[in-house]
Amino acid sequence: MGARAQRGYNSLTVKADQTSNVDAVAKSIRTLGVGAATALSFVDQQLQVFQILSYVLGGIGGIALAVAAIGVINTMVMAILERTREIGVLRACGATKATVRRLFTIEAGLLGFLGGVLGVTAGFGLTRIANVVINKQLTAGSVKAHDIIGLSVWLVLTVIGVTTLIGVLAGLYPAMRASRLNPVEALRYE
Repeated sequence: MGARAQRGYNSLTVKADQTSNVDAVAKSIRTLGVGAATALSFVDQQLQVFQILSYVLGGIGGIALAVAAIGVINTMVMAILERTREIGVLRACGATKATVRRLFTIEAGLLGFLGGVLGVTAGFGLTRIANVVINKQLTAGSVKAHDIIGLSVWLVLTVIGVTTLIGVLAGLYPAMRASRLNPVEALRYE
């Protein structure tokens, strides 16, 4: 004759009469040899997970910024090579080296700005998805949840400002290179 499966529960929710008694109730449950977790301990655990995630995502963001800077440099160098004749015409028409430098630096800054706006838009979408997933998990455990992850105005402005600055800085070398082109040689370039 085989052993019969035992029926029972895998969890039990206990509500303390006062919030000040939550830790005492959890401690007395643990003395019975059963695990007990409070909503506060769950929140603390989740905060630790979010802190680790923020470090990981910060590292990924730093790598992404470095790659973006290299991409801007590459794009601007290619733009100069493709527009060498145009640069020659500008210089022949009286544009100074500073004007050419300024034009390419502004263009690189605009690339950084647009990249920042697209990044913030993608981040907003991912934040919404993450909040939906987290809220579903929290409400399954009878914890009332609101949006945990959010994008503040200062964060959005900082991201757009930093990406614009990186675009400008990454565009300095190509802009210097463009301003040094000899107008006569640039006009002959095909």
